[in-house]
Amino acid sequence: MAKDIDHEENVQGTEICILVYRQGVTVYANREAFQSLAKWMQRNANSPKNEYYECNVFWDLMTNAATLGNERPNIWVLFDKHTYPAFKRDRKGKSDFELKFMTVEKGDLDKMRKYLRTERYPEHLTPKRKQIPC
Repeated sequence: MAKDIDHEENVQGTEICILVYRQGVTVYANREAFQSLAKWMQRNANSPKNEYYECNVFWDLMTNAATLGNERPNIWVLFDKHTYPAFKRDRKGKSDFELKFMTVEKGDLDKMRKYLRTERYPEHLTPKRKQIPC
């Protein structure tokens, strides 16, 4: 967690539902959630060059009480019948789906752009520079 963002204050009142379907991903959220996301995006935009700052939506915007199972989740994901099988499940049936926003350099994007025609992301392009823990 970034020192400049107070987690519990930032997630208070946030609610996000993420729909994953064959044509894409749609994020439905209340205004508090978008305000929280805006703080994370500003943090990423102001990050030092050559460092990968990220916002992991589930990790950074989930309330502590929901993470501990003391209240219903304020962030959840729903899949259509086509996308549901694509994600692994834990013993409780929860998926391993993640939604992240990551700051990278132009060179990293140039490497990814080479695969635009095939639209397939090769594993070896996973960023290897220092990631800043949230």
